[in-house]
Amino acid sequence: MRTSSLPAFSLRRPVTTLMVFFSFLLLGGVAASRIPLQLLPDGFNPPFMWIWIPYANSSPTEVEDKITRPVEESLRTLKNLGGIWSTSRSDAAVVRMRFDSNTDMGLAYAEARDRVERVKPTLPEDVREVYLQRANPNDEAVYILGVQFDGYVEDPYYLLKNGLGQKILRLPGIAKVDVGGADEKVIQVELDMDRVKAHQVNLYELTRRLRSDNFTLASGHVDEGNRRYLVRSVARYPTIESIAGLPVRGDGLKVSDIAKVTYGVPEITRHFRIDGKPSYVLEIFKESASNTVEVCRRIDEEVDRLSLQYPGVRLIKFDDDAKYITESLGLLLNNGVVGGLLAAFLLFYFLRRVRITLLITLAIPLALLITIVVMYFAGQSLNIISMMGLMLSVGMLVDNSVVVVENMTRVMTEEGRTAREAAVRGAGEVSLAILMSTLTTMVVFLPSVLLTQDGMMRFFMGQLAIPICISLAASLLVSLLFIPLWSSIVLKDAREPGALLKACDRVYERTLGWANRRYVDLLALTLHHRSAALTLLALVVVVTVAVPFQRVHMTEEDNGSGRNIWVGFNFPGAFTLEDSDAFMRKVEAKVESLRDKYDIKHYRIWASKTRGNIRVLLKDMSESDLEVPWVAEHLVKELPTQPGVTQFTNWSQSLSSGEADMRIYLLADDTGQLLDTSPEVVRRLKLIPDVVAVDTDLEEGNDEVRLQLDREALQQYDVSPEVLSSLVAYAVRGYPLPKYRYEGKDVEVRIQVQKSDRENLDQIRDLAVPTRGGGTVPLASVATFQVRRALQEISRFNGRTALGLKISTTLKDKKELEKRVMGVVNSMQLPQGMTVSTSNLLGRGGNAGQDFAAGLALSICFVFLLMGVLFESFMLPFVVITSIPLAFAGSWWLLYAMGSELNIMAVIGTILLAGVVVNNAIVLVDRVNQLRKEGSDREEALLEAARQRFRPILMTALTTILGLLPMAFGKAAFVGIPYSPMGLTFVGGLTAGTFLTLLVVPLFYQIFDGWRESLSVRFTRVARTWGPARWARARSAEEGP
Repeated sequence: MRTSSLPAFSLRRPVTTLMVFFSFLLLGGVAASRIPLQLLPDGFNPPFMWIWIPYANSSPTEVEDKITRPVEESLRTLKNLGGIWSTSRSDAAVVRMRFDSNTDMGLAYAEARDRVERVKPTLPEDVREVYLQRANPNDEAVYILGVQFDGYVEDPYYLLKNGLGQKILRLPGIAKVDVGGADEKVIQVELDMDRVKAHQVNLYELTRRLRSDNFTLASGHVDEGNRRYLVRSVARYPTIESIAGLPVRGDGLKVSDIAKVTYGVPEITRHFRIDGKPSYVLEIFKESASNTVEVCRRIDEEVDRLSLQYPGVRLIKFDDDAKYITESLGLLLNNGVVGGLLAAFLLFYFLRRVRITLLITLAIPLALLITIVVMYFAGQSLNIISMMGLMLSVGMLVDNSVVVVENMTRVMTEEGRTAREAAVRGAGEVSLAILMSTLTTMVVFLPSVLLTQDGMMRFFMGQLAIPICISLAASLLVSLLFIPLWSSIVLKDAREPGALLKACDRVYERTLGWANRRYVDLLALTLHHRSAALTLLALVVVVTVAVPFQRVHMTEEDNGSGRNIWVGFNFPGAFTLEDSDAFMRKVEAKVESLRDKYDIKHYRIWASKTRGNIRVLLKDMSESDLEVPWVAEHLVKELPTQPGVTQFTNWSQSLSSGEADMRIYLLADDTGQLLDTSPEVVRRLKLIPDVVAVDTDLEEGNDEVRLQLDREALQQYDVSPEVLSSLVAYAVRGYPLPKYRYEGKDVEVRIQVQKSDRENLDQIRDLAVPTRGGGTVPLASVATFQVRRALQEISRFNGRTALGLKISTTLKDKKELEKRVMGVVNSMQLPQGMTVSTSNLLGRGGNAGQDFAAGLALSICFVFLLMGVLFESFMLPFVVITSIPLAFAGSWWLLYAMGSELNIMAVIGTILLAGVVVNNAIVLVDRVNQLRKEGSDREEALLEAARQRFRPILMTALTTILGLLPMAFGKAAFVGIPYSPMGLTFVGGLTAGTFLTLLVVPLFYQIFDGWRESLSVRFTRVARTWGPARWARARSAEEGP
């Protein structure tokens, strides 16, 4: 007889056991009130980083040549760099980097910052800022506040930054407050070219002089007696008027004679509105160690105070991480409570005794309380992932207790033991089985945590494993330490059931009691007709592979973004700012008309000359039943379209022509080569059957004017090429001067030709270029002008120009589409050096399908090894493993029936299912072995074990299934990514796995054990025939009597 020390200890030391119980209650209360609440756990560092370098009034070609390429070269030797994707636009250079998943992103950030500082001196002089940022969700704004003013505000940026923003920044836990939608005032020196020409001013020399006239310079120190004085040379402009009065040359000509000096908001280059009204935004960031919920609550209180303090200011709470946290945690908690209550009602139906039902149900809150205690003292937080793990484990927390109590009851009724003896013996008999069942669920996380290449997947699995493993270990402790003690008290005081309980007993006998007896008869029939049973099983496998396995596709799209829907637009190069704003106003009008239909709370737009976007915030989940993916799908279809305007969202790769089903990239060393070849590639791809459209990322920008310097003319007029190029840049793009100190803040100063003097090409041709001799010549005399169409942006991947092609099709099978596309591409004679890629160039890294398959295979291997330890057999683990593919069949069928995809949630559920579904088989096979050791033959042991374990197997499986029903069919989501695929995977897998396991596991036990006996007999015969005994008899015969 197996014994376990914990049940014996609890019965021998009941007071000590009770004190341990009260200790957990006390510590649990402290931990539950103090454990941090966050959206995501700490330590999530996605292996991505990006650099943004503003460079206004330029062209993509110039940005690529002067900024993008040097930055790429400096970053290319970073350790563990997986890829560099860069985009050169007319207003900025953007460089995105992906690192290997095992990279220390803190160290990578420091190294990248060092490379950027080294390359800065080689960039154009007017590059002022280089922004480097990691893709860390915990570094993003936790609160976004919209601001609208009732009347005119002279300097909105100053009011937002130093007024409202400063008050919020003083709150505990706030790291910084950024202002969006408002430009800081600048001092602009706008040159009048007619006056410049009239006074024959050298524009190049003027700009250089203004750059050097405003400075503060440390000039050493002077010793006088025993005192030392620091010397600073101060040449700053004392006032704005002093800039206008600055002499240009010795004849008294001043800056004000040739230019207008103004202090105000620069030229408008974008529009920002909330709910159709001009607005601004404050993005609020918290300190890394601060509690997100507490910080957001403080901000809420401060916003309410500011609303009273500034009656002319409307403050709009647009985004709030605390809202997502509390709503998501609350929804998960409600689902967990509902699942727990369903499990409790099911237990009562099986047990028909209130006290025993309450006793087993008590294992759920107690195990959860112990889990929170361990997590709190281990420095963990209560977040979306940990709550998801706790919810997954709710239905499993009673499994161990059910098996223990059920076996105790059996020992009392069938063996006539006392309650105390039954507690020790009953718990001891199943202790090893429930220990191994618990370990099999825990061990499935190891491969995904240790070996998965996908950093995001590994992080989620690791964080999910913490609460699940702790809670399951806690449930094991509860079942072996507390349940035997309490059961011995409850079972000892057996009372005569009342009329209601007797009625429940009769209902149970007519339903599950009858089902138990019929199950044993069906199992006997299955064992006697193995060929027919195996044929039916093979048919189930074949149909599963042919239908749901082929039609449930794996997706890597994780488009969650809370209750937000983001839609972006790219505008054609011919668009002006007024054109883009007019289009965005049409979008706003449409969204406003759909406000009630889609439960839209707020919406905000941003529009520039080349691109725009709208962010729609839906009402809270407590106010709306609409799901974000459904709203996104339908809302995007209703937005206005316009020729040349492309559309994309964070919920799909939608274009104006429809959804992109596949994306490929053309890569070449030469941009011109790529542009020449891409039309033919597009033409051939459109000929593929079932392909609806092929769109490219190629967008034409504005006409670009290229200055071709005439070397002979430059030499003839004695003009410096450097002076000429700098002069054109000063005049057209403008040039930043040293900042001016005004009212305690640094104000940007910029010199540029006034707008009316740079509106057409003739004005640029007449620009006076200074010669070395002191004269001037028109720009047209030393350079020719070439007008050509330019790209709106230039994309590069790992130093090669990249062009994306988006393919839309009516074909359902994506693998078949990829096969056809690659067949067309491989049949083409592409220019030398040009390649085609079908993978996401800057994805997470690794292959999701391969990671999933490898993690699942290793999880099954670990389960197999544990089974070998439990059964001390090489053959019996194969019997238990047969329950896993049966469960997967159920998962795929339910996902197929519900129209769900195999996303990251379903993948996690599938891997976890491999460790859960074998628990029923373990309990069944373990009892078969015990009965055979007691003298029963194989078939008798199988039928008796099936009869005894039918009820506990159904109880544990159905409690887990009912506990997960709210997740499977509810609307709980992880920042917009629904949990339902994970719940569906569990519910379908456990349902199919449980009912098929009851028949298939005994069948394979009979088959494998028969093989074992047959092999044993053959080995015995061989040993007798060819072993040492045969040779001894042979020698005896040779030696004779």
